[in-house]
Amino acid sequence: MKKFTISLFLFLLIASPTLAQEQKQSQIMPGALEGQTERIQERVQTLTQKRTKFQERLQLIKDEKKQKITERIDTQLNKLNTKVTTTLTKILGRLSIIVDKLADKTDTAEASEAISLAQAAVDKQATEEYVIEFSDENGLKVGASAAKESLRSDLVSVRELVKSARQAVKDALDTAKLVNN
Repeated sequence: MKKFTISLFLFLLIASPTLAQEQKQSQIMPGALEGQTERIQERVQTLTQKRTKFQERLQLIKDEKKQKITERIDTQLNKLNTKVTTTLTKILGRLSIIVDKLADKTDTAEASEAISLAQAAVDKQATEEYVIEFSDENGLKVGASAAKESLRSDLVSVRELVKSARQAVKDALDTAKLVNN
């Protein structure tokens, strides 16, 4: 009988936060998703238009070597963006776990706000797609350099937000250490 009671208690203890989270998400999500789906559809449509224009312009390039180089640079820029945003998302996930653990020991509102701000920036950056803009073969180098610089500056700004979130978590951790000592 004791084992059954303990098992039931542990199950309820584990299941109740999960059920509460599911209820919160179902209450929040319907209104929030309506506006986001429209924006996502518009974003996807503009990206596909840019991508098709790029492919059309790419076919106008007569030199096959330049075509292949341009395609390779284009894919590398987008792969790099995906790789960096995935890494930053993992870092923010780890920081969120730390903040959740510190929540009962100290005030973590500032750190949570910094993490959510950084996560929003990373999510926005993950949806960005960098397309090389050029009008003719002579503008390839300038277009590729502009796309590369745009990617670099965007990633630097997002990394700075993640660094500030990391610093906010560190400050909260230091505060918790001072309170405990």
